[in-house]
Amino acid sequence: MSFWWVARSLIMGVAFSCAFIFAFLPEVFVPSFLLAVVMTGFFLYWRYPAGYPAFVLWLWLITPEVRRLSDWNMGGMSSEFVMLAPYLVAAIAWLTVIRYARGLKRKGSFPFVLASLGVSCGFFTGVINHGIFLALFAFLQWIVPLGLGLHIALRWKDYYFMRDNLDRFFKWGVLILSAYAIVQFVFLPEWDRLWMQNVDMRSIGLPEPFLVRVFSTMNSPGPYAIFMMVGLIYLLGTVTLGRVGSLAIILGYPAFLVTLVRSAWGGWIIGVLFLMQKFFLVRGKRFAVLFSMLGLFIVGGILLLEDGVIVDRIASLSQIGEDPSYLARAQLYAKASSDIISRPLGAGLGSFGGTSHVSDAEVIKRYGAFDSGILEIPYVLGWLGGLFYIWALVWLILQIVQGCFIRNDPYLLTYCAIVMALVSQLVFGPAHRGVSGVFLWSMIGMTMASMKYMSRYGEG
Repeated sequence: MSFWWVARSLIMGVAFSCAFIFAFLPEVFVPSFLLAVVMTGFFLYWRYPAGYPAFVLWLWLITPEVRRLSDWNMGGMSSEFVMLAPYLVAAIAWLTVIRYARGLKRKGSFPFVLASLGVSCGFFTGVINHGIFLALFAFLQWIVPLGLGLHIALRWKDYYFMRDNLDRFFKWGVLILSAYAIVQFVFLPEWDRLWMQNVDMRSIGLPEPFLVRVFSTMNSPGPYAIFMMVGLIYLLGTVTLGRVGSLAIILGYPAFLVTLVRSAWGGWIIGVLFLMQKFFLVRGKRFAVLFSMLGLFIVGGILLLEDGVIVDRIASLSQIGEDPSYLARAQLYAKASSDIISRPLGAGLGSFGGTSHVSDAEVIKRYGAFDSGILEIPYVLGWLGGLFYIWALVWLILQIVQGCFIRNDPYLLTYCAIVMALVSQLVFGPAHRGVSGVFLWSMIGMTMASMKYMSRYGEG
């Protein structure tokens, strides 16, 4: 029996066990869930390493919904520790870094190490300024995506198996999350409604059908839109769609539209334009069909919601100079830039980003929403740490752009397009950390693994 069947049986067994505990022993569900997923993560890491990254990505998608279901089941906001699951399982990837420590420079992974050094600078500053707890949680948000990307790059010999698992992940992930998002938009399940009422997050709309900005199984429309942007670019660039992929595209674009996240729409356009540079001549007919389908869904969505928020959101793009979010971001860049110059050590990890209500309130009072990953890097990490991190990111992007047009892996350009789309999101938010960062660094890792594999073995 192959390890894939063993791994799939184990995951199904864990899922049924967690469902049983959820239904009959809800008071012990949170520790049971954490223990189960961490043990499964260790098993996959050691016995089926090619399936481990996909398992980690699935956890980032479903854990917020698990938390909401647990809160609803328990009758209150009592399951925040569930959100540690993807961090703990993804952190296992750093074992690969330890195992390959002596050969990191030789294996072309030095930019990852450089970025990690930059994050470490911000961590030590954060401990001094904000305490160990806040700095440590923020450290996980920054360092876990880096570790997962480096794990993928170092396991380049498993590239073909990781690619197959990633293909299944995106097809089924886009399909399942899109279907749930449409249900959420039309009916709004009670556990999602309860969560919206408790968190009081105005940016996600009202807790009523057709008035919610969908977030599917994730925490908010922003991360969900980022995943959909990544998944839909991947589906356009995949070699074979199949029935699952085709259905995912049919459901995916309407769901992507009702997130109302304009930055992700723009990122999708950047990714598709990057794909078209090479795929247009090779797969012209397929692209014509896909774009015809896409145009149909976009026009249909606008017509169905002619008096709704989608048209208003699209129309606001033509009046960007008067848009409140644009004006707020311009003010942020002016204020934060001067503060970065005057604080060479940076604010440190834990200064904001969901780890401290006090520090978040201080940042919001001074800047409003800190919606810029480009500014956040030097603001948090300081001059030296920010230089290390940005230098590493630019280094990797240049390698990716240089290599993606000269290799013979049909998926490589797709990964490159996704990376460029995600990098574009740094203008609008922290696409380098958390769930967005997991996809960014994972795709960087896949491009590095592909280039290494193809240079060593070729297409075969």
